[in-house]
Amino acid sequence: MTKRPLRLGFIGGGLGSIAGNTHYAAATMDGLYQLHTGAFSTHPITNQETADLWHIDPSYDSWMTMIDKESENIDACVILTPTPTHAPIVKELLTRKIPIICEKAFVASLAEVDELKALYNPSEHFMSVTYNYTGYPLIRELRERILNNELGEIINIRLEMPQESFLRPPVSQKYPQAWRLKDDYIPTICLDLGVHIQHMASFLTGMDPNKVMGKMDTFSHYGVVDNVDVFMGYPSGATGQLWMSKTALGHRNGLAVHIYGTKASAHWIQTQPEQLQLHYSNGEKKIVERGGDTLLCGQKRYNRMTPGHPAGFIEAFANLYVDIAEDFQNFQTNTKIKGPYTFGIEEAHKGLHLFHKVKESHETQQWVNL
Repeated sequence: MTKRPLRLGFIGGGLGSIAGNTHYAAATMDGLYQLHTGAFSTHPITNQETADLWHIDPSYDSWMTMIDKESENIDACVILTPTPTHAPIVKELLTRKIPIICEKAFVASLAEVDELKALYNPSEHFMSVTYNYTGYPLIRELRERILNNELGEIINIRLEMPQESFLRPPVSQKYPQAWRLKDDYIPTICLDLGVHIQHMASFLTGMDPNKVMGKMDTFSHYGVVDNVDVFMGYPSGATGQLWMSKTALGHRNGLAVHIYGTKASAHWIQTQPEQLQLHYSNGEKKIVERGGDTLLCGQKRYNRMTPGHPAGFIEAFANLYVDIAEDFQNFQTNTKIKGPYTFGIEEAHKGLHLFHKVKESHETQQWVNL
């Protein structure tokens, strides 16, 4: 690990945002990072109140001013602004070779990610995109078991992320934000929810589809796509389905993973993150818990408190920040090693490409090859 905490500059993430406090808590949980500066909000009062809360001085009203003044004093910038604003920020940071930690979705369109890929050089640029749900210990446990062939040949992949927020908004904050009520070619729900479950399916199985069919619907009064069904076909013959919704009453965040193989199936639900269910072809059923007989959950990073004290979303996000710190140390020492739990521009491109094709499928009402 690094000898001193990595110094971060936040772009976005001010009070009232969904991502800011989560990233702050996750990054600083294990003492690996220090928030040095930030341009937290375009609203001066919010920006100053955020800086005061986190005891940050200096802070800046403009992200461009922040990087002009602080580029020599920080190790990386964390981008926490709304997705449609990411591309010009990333472009500027790449131009200056400032390391980047970017909240998903990386950017808002396939054209944007293609433009940035042309600027990106892995030997000169550090880039990490945060798909935070992969930080749950039992999700990583499931990945190991799939890699070890415990499930056999994967034949069906089903992930879902239903929410009720467009019909029953959370009372804890103003929602939905204005940027979530605008759709470009790739609907915002796919950037907001879809890239999470697309990435999770790829992360767990190591498989990517070669064709998709999509159906996009609007059920709320906001006039944007708020329910998406994606059917996937894989080169191996396996099938898959992704479902995301913001009009599914009864679900605050119903992330669920179901992977079916020829030897066993696996099931994980975020509201019960400490349990992984496995069902075997001989009829046996097993519940794997973080404190039980596991392949990797005994590691220190997954046990900040002893089993029986449930770890949750923030701890999962903190696990990802631990992995990013390890990768960054390798980058600094010219050790070209990228860990299995960190993700960059290639993974981001994969998700944007898939949902671009899903929209094309919706328009043509037929299967589209990837």
